[in-house]
Amino acid sequence: MTTFMIVELSQNPFDDDHVPTDPEAFYSWGLAQVGSNWTTSSGFSYSKVMLLMKHFNVAHASQLVGKTFESEKYEATSALDLLLVQIAHGGKYTPPSTQTVRNRALASLANMECPDFSDLDDETVAKAFAEVWGGWEADEEWLADFTKKLDLLGGVLLRKADYNTFSMRVKGPASYLELVKGDKVQKIILGPYSTPISFEK
Repeated sequence: MTTFMIVELSQNPFDDDHVPTDPEAFYSWGLAQVGSNWTTSSGFSYSKVMLLMKHFNVAHASQLVGKTFESEKYEATSALDLLLVQIAHGGKYTPPSTQTVRNRALASLANMECPDFSDLDDETVAKAFAEVWGGWEADEEWLADFTKKLDLLGGVLLRKADYNTFSMRVKGPASYLELVKGDKVQKIILGPYSTPISFEK
């Protein structure tokens, strides 16, 4: 187990659109292993800050600085993410199997909906899709099977799309696809990430 300490936590100075207690307010955090001078920094919404405040039983975000927790993870971002998911689950959280994660994706896409994995830890979600990845695009055999299952579940066709027709891009491995059901076409980007499926608006 690794012990981490929250060494920084405050509303991002560039977030001028939200009051500090707005759930969507953006906060910057810094996390360090106890005994190390190295700090990992990133950010999240105040809704996540509230989870930590509840867990550590403090009344103000600034009181979280100095609080410590132990984690089975060795990387700060993964450790904090897992802690937040555990808190959201009331302290009882068991990561689902990779197949369960992919089945959830199937169920959502079969209804032409973007999958929501916000109740799961990022590492588990990313691993579920990294395991079926081949180079810069999804493994063809897996994608063919995934496409067949989508058709059986919801009569939804999943087909490759022209990368150049997408307004958004992923800086890394990704498959640019289209979901088709009747006269409805939804462009999606699939990748081996903690947010593995994105819908283009």
